[in-house]
Amino acid sequence: MSRTNIIWVLILAIIVVVIAIVFFMKSPATTPADTAAIGTTTTTVAPETVESYVTANLDDLIAEATTSTSSATASYDITGYEAHGGAGTVRYTDGTTTHTADFTYNVDERGYPSVTSFTIRQ
Repeated sequence: MSRTNIIWVLILAIIVVVIAIVFFMKSPATTPADTAAIGTTTTTVAPETVESYVTANLDDLIAEATTSTSSATASYDITGYEAHGGAGTVRYTDGTTTHTADFTYNVDERGYPSVTSFTIRQ
């Protein structure tokens, strides 16, 4: 192989490596569906983040919203969920009865959500 061909192969290899690095280092494209204002800054949060918070804390949210002692031992499954613009609705069941609750949430400056109110519909 001639010296010119070796140089072209090296240049081509470097270009391929650079393209691979750019491709793999590129952050995944996300389409945020929810934006919550925090003070003077705005933090964008995907609904899955708020949904996972509500899902993980559903038993505690229900226990805080009700005085019923039966809810303290019940296990709940989410059957429907919707949240946007700092407010949402969650539908859940204990296996026999389906309930609906409305909630509001905030997102801190690090992007972590917290539920500020949770009201079970009658």
